[in-house]
Amino acid sequence: GSGERFESLAAWGMSSERFIASGKLNGEIIVTRVGAPKLPVLRGRDRGCPVRALAPHPNGQTLAAAGPDGSLSFWRWDGKSWQPIGAKVDDGPCGLTTDARQIDAALAWSPDGSLLAWSTGRSIRVLSVSEGLVTPLGQNDSDHKADVAAVLFGGDGRTLYSVDAAGAVLRWDIGLLGAAS
Repeated sequence: GSGERFESLAAWGMSSERFIASGKLNGEIIVTRVGAPKLPVLRGRDRGCPVRALAPHPNGQTLAAAGPDGSLSFWRWDGKSWQPIGAKVDDGPCGLTTDARQIDAALAWSPDGSLLAWSTGRSIRVLSVSEGLVTPLGQNDSDHKADVAAVLFGGDGRTLYSVDAAGAVLRWDIGLLGAAS
């Protein structure tokens, strides 16, 4: 291998195309088309902050990227290349300290692709996403005792599950974000 360190990985397919995405510590996002020449189809930067999480939209044509500092960006496949879309969500300056670089982030789309769950550290947010417009629906400084390592929507799209680095799993009702069980 190249010896490069990747912070996040994602793989998905749509129609006849397959992609692999990687986020790097230096903020670089690389998306490569599987089976194509080794040149990446996206080699963009997300403000130079580490890319901690990547999540392809259920339609396969949009990619969300999150950093440990509360940054969130979106990219869309136009059939030829990946283009940044919509406004970036940015809660603060890029975390350049060693502690900030260690904060986990996680992303998950709802089954219908209308909601995006996003966590940084112990905080969990649910966003409504439509055509690059992002509307916060709720935020919770969760009951987790460690950083949230993963988030996942249930099949109904109204239930969210989160698991922290210590292995604790919580279930959230999207309509009642803030009340975990």
